[in-house]
Formats: sequence, C-alpha cells, structure tokens
Amino acid sequence: MSCVGDITEIPPPSKQPTATKLNKEDISTKVHCDPETTSLQKNCDIIQLAAVCGEEKYNRYIFPEQPISQGASEVTGLTVSDNTMFQNGKPVQSDTLYNVLVLFLAWLQCLGRCVLVGHNFKKFDLPRIIRAFESVKLTGAFKDTVIGSIDTLPLYRSVYPGIESYKQEYLVTKFVNIKYSAHDALADVESLQQLVCSTKITDECLIEHSENIMSSIHLYNFNKDCDYNQFSLACLLNDKIVSKEMVKKIAFSGLRLHHLQLAIDRNGVEGLSQLFKEKVDGKPRVTCLKRIIEAVFNFLKKD
Repeated sequence: MSCVGDITEIPPPSKQPTATKLNKEDISTKVHCDPETTSLQKNCDIIQLAAVCGEEKYNRYIFPEQPISQGASEVTGLTVSDNTMFQNGKPVQSDTLYNVLVLFLAWLQCLGRCVLVGHNFKKFDLPRIIRAFESVKLTGAFKDTVIGSIDTLPLYRSVYPGIESYKQEYLVTKFVNIKYSAHDALADVESLQQLVCSTKITDECLIEHSENIMSSIHLYNFNKDCDYNQFSLACLLNDKIVSKEMVKKIAFSGLRLHHLQLAIDRNGVEGLSQLFKEKVDGKPRVTCLKRIIEAVFNFLKKD
C-alpha cells in the first residue's frame, strides 16, 4: 500500500503568463474606470467604483466588510460610523459589493463590449477589480462584458519621457490645466478621460499598453498562486535560511514548502538538488548554488 507521499505529484515549473494585446477594433468603446479601496493591500475591499464613457457615468459606494485604513480615509475622505458611510463628513448611500457589481455590469453592457482604461491599472486597480468579481462569483459575466484593459501610467511614461511626475493629478494639471478632487473615483475617471482626449493619444499607443481580459485573469491567478506559495515558505525567511528574493524565486517556480519536503523525503539532498536545478529554458528552476540547497535541506530534513 502506497503512502500519500509516494503518489503526490510535484508540479512542473510555472512561468508568468505573457500578455496578449488588443486589436484596434477592440478599443472602440473605452471606459475610464477607477476603484477606491480600504487600503493598499491585495485583499482590500473596494469602497467606491466609478466609470465614465463619454457623457455616460457610473458611481457607486460599497459598504466595506473590513475597516478603512487611516491612510485610505485621509486620501479618499471615506469613513464608516454607526453602519453609515461618509465622504468628507457627509453621508453617502452605499450598497453591497454584489449589488454594485451587478449594476456595473448592466451599465457596461448597455455600452457594448468595452475596454477599461485606468492609471496604474494593471498593477493596482485591475487585480482588485478581478478579485471583487471573483469574490461574488461574477468572473464569467465580467470577462463576457469586458474585452480588456489599458494602463495609462506606462503609456504616459512612454509618450512623454523625462517629465517631473507621472501621477495622474500632475499630468492633468500639466496637460489639461485643471484642478480636481483627486482620489474621488468619479473625479479621477472624468479627469483621466479629459487627459487622454486632450493629449490625443493614438490608437497604436493605446494598443501597445493594452491587455486582453483573459491575459489579466491568468496573471491574477498566477500571482495569487505565487502569494500562496510564498506564504507556505515563510518559515525559510523567518528563520533566515534563505533571502526574500530566493523565497520569491522558489514560489514563482510553482513550488510550496511541502513540495520541497516531498523531494527530500523521496531522495534526500539529491532530490532537493535535482528539483532546484531542473532546467527551464536553459536556466535552473530555482538555483544551482550548493550552499542554498544544503541550507534548505538541513532545515527541512527529518531527524
């Protein structure tokens, strides 16, 4: 009779998904979109969601399930007290995340298949939007409605190299010559739409900084798995067995702590060595450094 350790599989090496860009016909309907959140953490709640497409506007507040951090409140003006949500001290009508996202999808569907446009969208906003739709089991409806996204932060860095700042507020002041209420989601999307229109960004440039929605979802899932992998490997970092960079490298290769333990259980230090040295595109999956392999082995081996 085989034990679980004998039949458990060590996963093949994982690689970060590559992005697929949109086509010109995909970007005909551009929806400038922005969420405000309870914090900067990956697991934060969205507390305001706004979007604009021409003259069409969407703006809703979401009652959070977790506290709004002091930093987020200072930036957005959003607070919660006695089951009421406030913006700059004035009560605002809020709803559940599910209801707000259902209404958002209905609003988007009236516009037709669209592309979401945001500033620092790929790294911050879109993963949190995808997470929100995932949490209420609406990912399918989301990817059926949204074709993809465009991030204007790297776009402006590319088109206007060498300027003082690429923060949206600075760009709007510089190119549109207006002041607005930054970090109010509706004001943010209205000013971003004005910015993009005023600077006459070409379709080719928009496409260059675009990504279809399935690419974004695949990247979100890859990063979520890597976060889970890193969490499982925390003991290696906490006990100073390897560096933070090495833990990240192990995690991004698709390995968790029990995979390392399994390799050791099966074939000792040689099993771990083979796992770490496995070739991926001509490079080791993790490392060929003997001192790192031995340090991890000595930490995980069973006495």
